[in-house]
Amino acid sequence: MKLEIILRTCDRGNISKFPRFINVSKAKLLLGCVASLINAANQVQGHIISYKILDDDSTPETFHQLQSLFKQSKHSYKFVKLENTGSHYTALKQFELCRDSNADLVYSIEDDYLHCPTALKEALEEFIFLQQKYPIEKPLCLFLWDQPEDYEAKHLSPELIMRGKYRHWKTGWFTTYSFITSPMIFRTYWDLFETLATQYQEWDGTGKKEDTIHEGNTISKIWETDVMRINPIPSLTLHMQGHLQEDPYINWRYWWKQYTIIEKQKMRYQ
Repeated sequence: MKLEIILRTCDRGNISKFPRFINVSKAKLLLGCVASLINAANQVQGHIISYKILDDDSTPETFHQLQSLFKQSKHSYKFVKLENTGSHYTALKQFELCRDSNADLVYSIEDDYLHCPTALKEALEEFIFLQQKYPIEKPLCLFLWDQPEDYEAKHLSPELIMRGKYRHWKTGWFTTYSFITSPMIFRTYWDLFETLATQYQEWDGTGKKEDTIHEGNTISKIWETDVMRINPIPSLTLHMQGHLQEDPYINWRYWWKQYTIIEKQKMRYQ
């Protein structure tokens, strides 16, 4: 199986208005999370992996460190030159590259997701295993984070639980910009991806969230009806954002200490 990872990076702070639960600079967070991604990909065998990296005007120091990190990758990579900057432009470019990929699967990923070492190995194996074991008639989307907000009373709904090779997987209806699926999904539902990328509005906690454009009223429509979106229990990645996103059952400090190391060279970014 061929997986193309489309990674978007930027060291200029947080698009969210809410503070992160990890108290490090965005540059350190970016480098640590990317190191964990590279380490996870380096564990994969028997599949072809490649990267495209879209860096949104990070400082020269951060960009140089990012380049140094990818020299430790066992897989091919390419830094894509951007003609413009800004989250709307780079998000659209990320989705376009996912749409136009010739890989079997694409991983649209942001730079603030911390990966455990087996994240991609399990994801690829489970993608195949679950389709063979269960009568899944829809395309699959893998959301590698077991989002804590899914378990709030206002979001509770009956979900299917499947036993995979390594852990359980649960169906759901929501993703962020970070998930694994087929390029065909981007082509089929391009209008929703384009709307999200170009019109996204961060909710400031006041007024009605539905008055803004966000994942829940764009691409989540795909996962609600036409594509089976599943997430692992427990998480294979952690979204290093605000306290609402902090997993109460996983020690993120341990993950940060252990998984920001690229095993090949013991390179750490903390």
